[in-house]
Amino acid sequence: MNEPSSNRKEQIVFNALQIISEEGFKNLTMKNIGNRIGISDAALYRHFTNKQEIVLAMIETVGRNLTVNISSAVSNIENPVDKLKEILHIHLGYLEQNKGIPRLIFSEEVHQNDPVLRKAVLKMVNHYLDLIRGILLRAKDNGQVKPDINIEATAIAFLGLVQATAFIWSLSGFEFSISDRAPALWRAFAESVN
Repeated sequence: MNEPSSNRKEQIVFNALQIISEEGFKNLTMKNIGNRIGISDAALYRHFTNKQEIVLAMIETVGRNLTVNISSAVSNIENPVDKLKEILHIHLGYLEQNKGIPRLIFSEEVHQNDPVLRKAVLKMVNHYLDLIRGILLRAKDNGQVKPDINIEATAIAFLGLVQATAFIWSLSGFEFSISDRAPALWRAFAESVN
C-alpha cells in the first residue's frame, strides 16, 4: 500500500487510507477522497457504491498486503522462532509505512458501527492468528519453546505485542518509530516462551 497504483480502485483505497492517517476516520468522506485524487465524488461511485465498500476494500487490501509481505519474507526461513521474529519486524515496519492502518482498525466505525466491517477485520485477524499458531506448533514440536505452552494464548499475546504498540503509537500522533520497538518487544516475547 506504499504507492498509489495506476489502477483507479487501488488509488482510491490508498488515498482513503492516507486521509484516515492524516485527518482521522471522521474525515473520510467521498468528497474528501475525490478532492485528494482530483476527481468528483460522483466519479467515485463508478468504482465503489458507498464509503463502506471503500473501507471494506481498505481492510482487504491491508490484510492481503501484510500476508504477501510476510509470506515472501519468511519463505526461506526454516527455524520457526526466527520466522516469528521476522514477522514481528515486518508487521511493525508495514504499520510504520501505513500510518492509517491503526486508526482504521481501532476505529469506532469498525468496532461498533458496522458489523460487515467488524467481520472483515475479524477474518483478517483470524487469518493472522492461524499463521502464528501454525508456526508456534512447529516451534513446540521442535522443542524450541516451552513444552507446556498454550498455543492459542501465545498467538494472541504475539498479536497483542503489535496491536498494543500500534495503539500507543497512534495515540501519540506517531511520535516515535514503531519499528525501533521491535527488538525489545521480541526479547520480551522470546523470554516468555523459552
